[in-house]
Amino acid sequence: MTTTLDSIREAIPDYARDLRLNLGSVLAPTGAPGLSEKQIWAIALAAAIASRNQSRFWRHAATFPWRSHASWFLAQMARWDLIGKMDHAALAERVYRPDIYRAALAPLGVDVPRADSKVEGAHDAPWQLDAIPHAIPMGPDRFCDGQLFEPGAILTAC
Repeated sequence: MTTTLDSIREAIPDYARDLRLNLGSVLAPTGAPGLSEKQIWAIALAAAIASRNQSRFWRHAATFPWRSHASWFLAQMARWDLIGKMDHAALAERVYRPDIYRAALAPLGVDVPRADSKVEGAHDAPWQLDAIPHAIPMGPDRFCDGQLFEPGAILTAC
């Protein structure tokens, strides 16, 4: 069982390294006292399934306070008469604070976007975002209607 377990553990990707560590302790013969071999293999199977779940809420700069997101939300609310006329850019600047985000993450060495806004819906394939200290891999962000949203653009109701 050890050789197979070692190969399973080594195949677990870095984003699931906690599973790799758990397999090293729980699935070792001394790390699972009282568990049958069948139960140990069930744990290994559950870990293998969990490691394929690549949901990461921080991936693709998802937690970054993009001012372009704020502008898009405000443009949609204005489009459907949910808010009155206002300076969307000024409100986005007051509420969405990428400067605070960058300052909080700087000591951790986390990659953060250099820009505060971006064109939304411009990519139908993975791309790289200019960031500090390293570029951030981004996923496709194409809107279902193929339209682009550029911060500062004014949308009108259909």
